[in-house]
Amino acid sequence: MPDRSPPAQSATDAHLESIRKLIAEDRFFAERLRSFQAGDLLIRETEREQAVWLILEGELQLSKGAESNNQLRFDRLGAGELVGILSYYTRNPNYFGVLAVESGRALVLSWDDVDGLQESQPSAYRFLQELIKGSLTKRYQRLADLHIEVDRVNQALNQEREELRATIDELRKTRERLIHQEKLAMIGSIVPGIAHELNNPAASLSRNADYLEGILKNLLTGPDTPEQMAQSWQAGLQNAFSDTNEQRQRLEQLSQRFPKLPRPLLRRLAKLPPELIPQGNSVPKDEQGWERLLQPFEAGHFIQVVRSTSHRISRLVQSLKRYTRPQSENFQAIQVEDGIRDTLLVLGSRLRDTEIETDFAETPKVSANEDELNQVWTNLIVNAVEAMDPGGKIRISSRLVTDDQQVEISFSDSGPGVPESLRNAIFEPNFTTKAQGGNFGLGLGLSISTVILQKLDGTLQVEDNNPKGAKFIVRLPALRP
Repeated sequence: MPDRSPPAQSATDAHLESIRKLIAEDRFFAERLRSFQAGDLLIRETEREQAVWLILEGELQLSKGAESNNQLRFDRLGAGELVGILSYYTRNPNYFGVLAVESGRALVLSWDDVDGLQESQPSAYRFLQELIKGSLTKRYQRLADLHIEVDRVNQALNQEREELRATIDELRKTRERLIHQEKLAMIGSIVPGIAHELNNPAASLSRNADYLEGILKNLLTGPDTPEQMAQSWQAGLQNAFSDTNEQRQRLEQLSQRFPKLPRPLLRRLAKLPPELIPQGNSVPKDEQGWERLLQPFEAGHFIQVVRSTSHRISRLVQSLKRYTRPQSENFQAIQVEDGIRDTLLVLGSRLRDTEIETDFAETPKVSANEDELNQVWTNLIVNAVEAMDPGGKIRISSRLVTDDQQVEISFSDSGPGVPESLRNAIFEPNFTTKAQGGNFGLGLGLSISTVILQKLDGTLQVEDNNPKGAKFIVRLPALRP
């Protein structure tokens, strides 16, 4: 579209020149010529000026609140433009105050003067109408430009506001991460002391269990001890875990055979191996007889529990010491399955409601930092637990991929799986799906795991787990013999 500004400006100048000639030649117009100085308040806001000002020279400022401390500047008008047009056409009080910015002159016509020009001075009236049209056109163009600029500024402000919001959110997350890291660092510093304090009572517990076992063995397996009591003691020491269904079946069978025995006693008897339950004439006559049969078994069982518990405490302490010792950049030959077992032991309380199944093959060692690998295993296991409802199942397996001599470790869960659309995003920093329910996450676990594995020339990927859930697969280069 061609630029029409120069012709419009020339027309305005021509009309303005015609008005100046009228002022020089006609007393009517000369008497209405008014000079003003910079800083003069020419029109007060809300007053009825009842005049139209045609600016011949100088510059005027339209503003709201011109006489207060909260002045709002609206527009600046120069030669050829008019003031008071809005009031003239609406017959309302002045909407703006008018202040002189530069000294100059103006033709000031009352409303009656303007109305009378159409008959008395048709040519002057025509020039004035053209100037009014040009003045309003300029104002509209400036207003449109102002709206465009305001919109552009608003867009820039909105963008800056969003960037600021994102920055504040990132700073908040960074602060939370730093606090969390400080807590972990503090825990790491006190774990060795706690491990030492736990080791002493655990070792004492194990020694006392061994000593107590020797005493009870002499009492319950001596030459004068009934054979059934010695067998019961030995069975207690070797008692294997039996699942809930098996216990329930034994309890029902015993309640049918011995309906007069109390339920609590029957429940204890259900833990005895079936071959130790008396038959025929050897059945105890009263509850005291059953107690004499149960006590050696339970004593052996409790010794076994104490010894097993003390050994478990020792293993847990050793795992914690390995898991939380200061990070080192030194790579070692690592058996990945050992690190996963340590991690499972450390996370025991988190896995209470989760079924864990392992299927480890004989795989070569890998070159890695053991602590960093433990962090990867922790992230993958905890993510799987939090993705499932209580009672879910995690299967961890390892194998050697002979094609490229890589150790592959897979973590499969029975959760909802990872949608195809998110399989790239979940490995990005600060991406989390744990903002729902009671879970909370910073979105760093998988990102950190990816960085750790990349340093080892390893990979981490996700795929579907059949029949449902997700499978995260880690691959690491195997060390050659």
